[in-house]
Amino acid sequence: MRIVRALAAAALATTFLVGAGHAPRAAAGELPSATAFFNHPDSLVNKWVAANSNDSRRARIASRIASQPQGVWFSRYTPGTVTEDVRKVTSAASAKGQVPVLVAYQLPNRDCGGASTGGAPDLASYDAWVLAAGLGSGPAVVILEPDSIALISCLSPAELSGRYASLARAGGHTDGAARGGPDRHIRSISVRSMSMSNGTVSFSRSWWIPVGT
Repeated sequence: MRIVRALAAAALATTFLVGAGHAPRAAAGELPSATAFFNHPDSLVNKWVAANSNDSRRARIASRIASQPQGVWFSRYTPGTVTEDVRKVTSAASAKGQVPVLVAYQLPNRDCGGASTGGAPDLASYDAWVLAAGLGSGPAVVILEPDSIALISCLSPAELSGRYASLARAGGHTDGAARGGPDRHIRSISVRSMSMSNGTVSFSRSWWIPVGT
């Protein structure tokens, strides 16, 4: 399934499939062949298409880009609303019988202060920022913290240890949500993986960050 392989190859992060009907087990880029991913109507490209009916590029952008499901990124630090924000996405996807792709991008010092600088003010604040609480009971793909392991050159050994521990806790939150009912499960998806703990893995692209780094 090409979209599944694309998701796995592009994630550069820890990825989980949370859903119903299977026992917990590892998977390598595998999802049911009939999986339909959620196309969020409030994505930037869908908003652009809706607002630019007279633009000559609209038809091509609508058919080639806006028609494709995309991950919904949670990259702004909004601890008071994150659970409800996630629930809105998962509920809308569930109502359509589709699977949402959620991207958690809130780790402190993300991207080592590069173009995507930002995140929670510290690891304690990040630990309290729980995306998993809004996942609900339907299936969902969760991509956990792109850049978080590939980009670590700016961290001291103590900071790196703290990051790994926080990622393990975040993975545990997602794992706990997956096991919240008798038919819940969690599957890790990876292409080139590095084991951490609590079943989480991470990967990168060799042309970007060398494998031996």
